[in-house]
Amino acid sequence: MITYKNITDILNDIATNHHLIHSYHNGLLDEVDIEKMDSSNFPILYAEPEASTIDSGLLTYGFTIYIISLVKEDLSNRDIVWSSTLEILQDVIAEFKQNMTVQTSGGDSG
Repeated sequence: MITYKNITDILNDIATNHHLIHSYHNGLLDEVDIEKMDSSNFPILYAEPEASTIDSGLLTYGFTIYIISLVKEDLSNRDIVWSSTLEILQDVIAEFKQNMTVQTSGGDSG
C-alpha cells in the first residue's frame, strides 16, 4: 500500500537527486512566505496536498506539484525560468512514474 508519506518521500528523493532542484517542501502553499526564503533554495519542488478520494477501496491521492523559481524584477529571465521549470517538471513526472512503478510492482514500499 502506498501512503501519503511514501509519496512525499519519493518527491523529496527526486528533489534531492535532481541536479537543478535546490530544495523540496510540502504542505499548504499559502502558509509559506516564499519572499522570505533564501534565494539558494530555488528552484523548489513543492507538493501541495489536495483532496484525496476513496472509491471501492481504492485510495487516490491528490497533489498539486509546483516548480518554483525566481524571476528578476525586470522580467529579463522570465522565458528562461518558464522554460527550465517546465523541463524540470517533466523530469519530476517521469521520475515519479518510474518510482511508482517500482513501488507497486513489489519494490521497497518504505
